[in-house]
Amino acid sequence: MTPVIAFAVAAVVSGLACPGLIRWLQSRSIVDEASERSSHVGQIPRGGGIALAAGILASLLLTRGQWLSAPGVPIVVLVALAFGLLGLTDDVRSLTPTSRLAAQVGLGVISGLALLGSFDEMNLVWMFVVAVWLVGFVNAFNFMDGINGISSATTIIIGSSLAIASYRWNAGIELPALATVGAALGFAPFNLTNRVFLGDIGSYMLGAALSMLAVVGVTNGIPVIAAAAPFALYLADVAYTLTCRAARGERLMEAHRQHVYQRLANDNHWGHRKTTLVVSVVTFSLVALGHAGANTRLGQAALAASVSALMVALYLALPAIEQRRFRA
Repeated sequence: MTPVIAFAVAAVVSGLACPGLIRWLQSRSIVDEASERSSHVGQIPRGGGIALAAGILASLLLTRGQWLSAPGVPIVVLVALAFGLLGLTDDVRSLTPTSRLAAQVGLGVISGLALLGSFDEMNLVWMFVVAVWLVGFVNAFNFMDGINGISSATTIIIGSSLAIASYRWNAGIELPALATVGAALGFAPFNLTNRVFLGDIGSYMLGAALSMLAVVGVTNGIPVIAAAAPFALYLADVAYTLTCRAARGERLMEAHRQHVYQRLANDNHWGHRKTTLVVSVVTFSLVALGHAGANTRLGQAALAASVSALMVALYLALPAIEQRRFRA
């Protein structure tokens, strides 16, 4: 019953917290103004991640006896909370890009050092990889949080995949993974209806939680392909977009709407829900391929990786495909 409790408590607390939180954010004028990066109009409250944090914390407090002793898991919780606090500060005070990145890098290094002390087989190179992965995915998750429902749906899919993988390989991360899934599910109806955004507190916290759960999961026995596959679409979209912008000589720190998902939602007129659905279907497919390829047969793993790469490439090409179809 503990996994059910972890999921249900997070979902209920997150959902119940949203209406009051929305009113409070509006009263404090903590809102997102439409900008060059926005796919919305008007002022929408940001900071909905507070409700998710409440749901996750309530869930983990109730189930603490089952996850506190799991190797690396308490560090995941602390790192996610630390990044959430950084995001909240950014939501309220609007940090400069330099100070924000410096704080993220500092937290990434501290997180790597913390894991270095928890696992005997870790070394300084692995610590550096963890720090880069953590900071990179937190920013990728933040960049991709630009249309209704996309972050909630992706969190539900990735978190569920990590929970299933934890059960398959006895990695001990299923409870925080399910708490994260439940909190995202409770928040989703309010985000899908354009009533509130995650804000940086939500995107930083979820990005840190998912990326660190994957790291600890791999360290505790989950095959890399099963842990990494669900992240491929987000990372590919961000890497492709930044590469294209750099090639055009554009300033990478400027706000924009050139991510693949933004072009589909806005330029190709797919809208928020259709785009979120497509991103979710591709991410779910990557999850299935990652789990299918996670065995000792090299050929099967190579086939799963190849099909995953083709799916991601097709996703990246969708805006151009749609434009040609429209012209025809």
